[in-house]
Parts: sequence; C-alpha cells; structure tokens
Amino acid sequence: MTRACRPALLLLLLAPGLAAQDAKIHPYTAQLTTEWRQKLDGAEAVSRPGGDPEQALPVLEALEAWYQEKKQVLERHPEYKESLKRQLLLRIKLTKLTAVSGLVFADAAVKQQKTSLLDGKGGAYAQLEKADKLVQSLAAVLGDQPAVKDLQAYVAQVRGKVQEKAGQVKGGGGALATAVAPGVKLHPYTQSTFETWSANLAEDAGILAGSRSVEEKVKELEGGRRWFESSHAELKKHPNFEAGLAKLTPLMLGLAELKGRRAVEFADKGLKEMNPNMFSESSGTYQQLKDGEKLLAEFGGGAEAAQAKASLEAAKAQVARLSEQYSAKAAAAFRLPAEAYGGGDKASLKGQLLAKWKELYPSDQVLGVRFLKGDWERRKESNWNNGSWYHYDNSVLLVYVVIRKSAELATVYPAYINKNNQTGAIAIGAGTKGNAYSHQDMLMKNVSF
Repeated sequence: MTRACRPALLLLLLAPGLAAQDAKIHPYTAQLTTEWRQKLDGAEAVSRPGGDPEQALPVLEALEAWYQEKKQVLERHPEYKESLKRQLLLRIKLTKLTAVSGLVFADAAVKQQKTSLLDGKGGAYAQLEKADKLVQSLAAVLGDQPAVKDLQAYVAQVRGKVQEKAGQVKGGGGALATAVAPGVKLHPYTQSTFETWSANLAEDAGILAGSRSVEEKVKELEGGRRWFESSHAELKKHPNFEAGLAKLTPLMLGLAELKGRRAVEFADKGLKEMNPNMFSESSGTYQQLKDGEKLLAEFGGGAEAAQAKASLEAAKAQVARLSEQYSAKAAAAFRLPAEAYGGGDKASLKGQLLAKWKELYPSDQVLGVRFLKGDWERRKESNWNNGSWYHYDNSVLLVYVVIRKSAELATVYPAYINKNNQTGAIAIGAGTKGNAYSHQDMLMKNVSF
C-alpha cells in the first residue's frame, strides 16, 4: 500500500466515539477478540515485506475466512475498529497476493501449454475473480477511497498481464472469446464475470465428457447452471454473451439427459429396496424428470436437442416400467394390519367416516374400514399470544379406507378421525386421495374384513 492510502484508512477507522472504555464486554466476545488479535499478529509477521508470498497467502486466506465467520461477534467489542484497521490492511495484502497468484498460474500455463491452468478450478481467472471479490468487500467498508481505487488499478494491471500470457497458450482464450472490440467500454466487474463464465463453461464441458458418475456430473453441472442464472443480468451486458450462450446450450441439453438417467437410477433403487418414497409424485425420481423437461423447454429449441429429447423420453418410459414392476410387487405383498380399536364409539365413528367419504367420493365402492390404532393419539398444549391464552386439546385416530379399483386390485387410502376434547366435536379428515397422501394397492383376493 502507498503512504497516501494509509491516512484515509486511519481517518475512517479512528473516528471519535468508537471506543467505550467502560463498556461491559461479554466473555465470549472478549475471548474471540483476543484470538483475533493473535491471528492478526501472526498474519502481519508472515506477510512482512521480503517474506515468502507462498507462505503468506494461505495464512491470510485463513484469517479472512475466520474473520467473516466471527464478524458478528467481533463487532460487539468496543475496540472493534482498532483491529478492523489491521484486518483491512491485511485484506489489501491478500488481494494483491491473490492477483499475483493468478499471474503465476498464467506463467505456468505458457510453460506447460495447459489451458486448464488459465480457466480451470483455482486457475488464473479464478484467482482474479477472488481478487475482485476482495476489492468489492473493501469498497463495501471504505467506499470510494484512494486505497480502493489503487487496488482496483493494481488488479486490472495484473489482469492485463494474464490476458497477454493467455494469448501465448494454444487455445488459451478459454471456453469462448473474452476480449471485446476496440472502443467498447465495459465495467471491470462485467468483464471479470464473463471471464469466470468462460472458465466455468470450459470446465463443465470437460465434466460432461468425463468419466464421473451420473450423480457427480449432475451436481457439477447444476452448480454451473445456478451460477449462470444468478449472473445472467451481468453476463448479458457483455457483447460476446450470445457466443457464450451457444456453448452453454449443449451443456444444458447434456444435463437434461443426465437428469433422465438419474431418474432411472432412483427408480431402479426404489424397486430393489421396495421403497415407496422413490415412486411418489414428489420424489426425486419424478423431480429429475421434471427438471429435464424444464431444461428442454429452455434450451431445446434447436436441432441439436433431438438427442436429449429422445434420451429423456426413453428415461420416462423406463421409469414407468420400473414403477409398474414396483406396484405389482407391492400390491402382491401388502396385507391389511389387524383391527386395533375397540372403543364403544367405534360404530358411530365408522358411520360418520363412511358418510363423509360418500359425500366426497360418491362413485367409490368402499370395501371396508380398518382402524389401525388401539387408542386416540392426543395432543394438548397452551400458548400465550398477543395477551391471550390459546388452548389446544385434540385427539386423532388413523384409519384405512379400502376402495375397489378393479377386478384384481383394491386401493387403500388413509383417513383421519379428529376429536376436539374441549367440545367433544368430531371432524372427519377424508380429503386424502390427492398426491400429498400416500396410498397402496393390494390384490382383491387378499382383502378380508
């Protein structure tokens, strides 16, 4: 940092009234602040001029991560801003070291002729992106001060050198051209965001073509998709946005295919384990298929989408076959549990339930009702809210209602008989034929009442 930058920092951080000598400090706040000062001492020692940058960088990164995690507690200390001044000075050092590490990667990319050292994970462009974020975090605290402007200029200078190095690497322009035509002015953040997208596209293309598992590929490509969606507005400001979109499209179509394969994996697992959760409408199986359809709707307008569409349709058919196999095995294995309730009000409760079911589903042929619990399950509590007590005292009985589905199959649905213990009123919860409630088919020959 130049000498001219230091006074601006000091003026900001040592404003009057920042320290209250007689303030009461929580022991945990005091403990963390002491630990912070010790970490600051160590970081300052290792990052002194003439030291080893490779040794200093991880220490400064660890300090910054620790500070961000503990910041809310540290801020409560009356002398917080004294240590904050030291933290920010070290953050400036960290920013410069991070940017320079990007240049180190670029040098290595030239020597080894490896584009991954430019646009791969942790490569030159990734280091520059980290440096940009550190500058932004400084600007959030210091505003438009000379220290921030000098640091922005420093990172921009390093970025220019990295771009020069990238031009010396075969294919070193990244996943797409990041340069802009002469005379086009872009905000540095727009340019750095676009460069990050370029690196992400190159990496995701490698992941899609690689040998990782379907689960791992889906996870990585979904991460790239979420990053694109969150950065979409900024990326559109770049003149090469359409070129980037052209490279994104096959990746998203590939993700749609992977979604179908993942759905088949879920369904196959569900059949092997006889797990009904793998076949419910809200399960991961059908969510994967829905996600694949959304991707096709967004990126499947061109001829290149034919393969993805065919792959997803094949996956849907395979899931349907596995679901049918599961349903057949589950229906053959299912038996109604024994009747459990013996209360004197059983006949009355059963009558009320059947009447409600008839009201809701007049075309159903009810084969019988099975009470699953030997006693009511009671929930009683009182809550104080807005100056008044609210009392809750209800009980519930879970029952099965068995409906004829076909000559071979019956379907078992849950229903709930609710009792208000304060008034004695009975309420029948029979609206359970929707997707939010599980149901089970069974063979008609196994139905017995």
